Amino acid sequence: MRQLLGDVEKKRNERHRQEQERFEATAARLSGELRSLSFSGVQKTAYHDTKGIEPLPGAAVRNGDLLVPGYDADGKLWTIQYIKEDGTKRFAKDSRKHDCFHVVGAATTAEGLQKLGNSPVIAIAEGYATAATVAKYGNAPAVAAFDSGNLLAVATALHERRPDKRIMIAGDDDHKLENNPGRVKALEAALAAHGMVVFPNLSAEQREKGLTDFNDLALESPRLAKDQLEEAVWRARQQSEEQTSEIGTGVLRMDGWAGRREIPCEILKETPHRFLVRLGEDCVLPRGREATKGQEVYVPKDAVELVTDQSIELAR
Repeated sequence: MRQLLGDVEKKRNERHRQEQERFEATAARLSGELRSLSFSGVQKTAYHDTKGIEPLPGAAVRNGDLLVPGYDADGKLWTIQYIKEDGTKRFAKDSRKHDCFHVVGAATTAEGLQKLGNSPVIAIAEGYATAATVAKYGNAPAVAAFDSGNLLAVATALHERRPDKRIMIAGDDDHKLENNPGRVKALEAALAAHGMVVFPNLSAEQREKGLTDFNDLALESPRLAKDQLEEAVWRARQQSEEQTSEIGTGVLRMDGWAGRREIPCEILKETPHRFLVRLGEDCVLPRGREATKGQEVYVPKDAVELVTDQSIELAR
């Protein structure tokens, strides 16, 4: 039995060695391939138009296909994702995708790693178009992990290499798929990297249309995408150093079928567009969401009035 186990281990090691050799050979071939191309980012394809994104440095175009290089945390090229004009994607044959990523908008590997090093927040999305959308509207460096199955490996690799950075996963909400793999994988990655996760806040109508990610949202409503991503990045920047503390007492004003209602609340935290408040009464929030006394919720800033006197007491 011991001899049998030893043989199995030898065969496993040999397969691993051969796989690594193939990966190394492919990496060398792809490096030569990229050196022959321009990375000026001036060429626009039908894929760019469909996704509503601009051509960016670092992702060259050849024969109408977008070429997205994939690097590891050390900056070594291992793979290229080829995206056709109709959105069909494939990876270079015999290449390694695991824990590889692409920093959108970086003309070179060194520039990409420098972008990550200069920012307190690193955003990670699944696909290239979503990462480009997050970078544009969130104003933070964003990397494409290529798919949900690679989110965990990329988030872990970046967190281990840059533990001082806040990892923010901009996840897909695959609400029409069984078990919602986009949401599950994004949450798993954020947990492993001690980071945070954000999903597009989609209306019932948008979900029915099939919207799932921030690129989908930006195509339909750039303003909503900008507001949601700006706020998410702002929270990510503050999260590591911020303690929840009371800002003051306020009144949440809501208009409903029964008229205007005023809910006493404590204002705990301020973000660019919303307040985090602790409710003083049970109530029904916009879109019919029920909330209970003492619950902490985010609400639009213009719905809250700061109370400077003690005329309103919070029920505790």
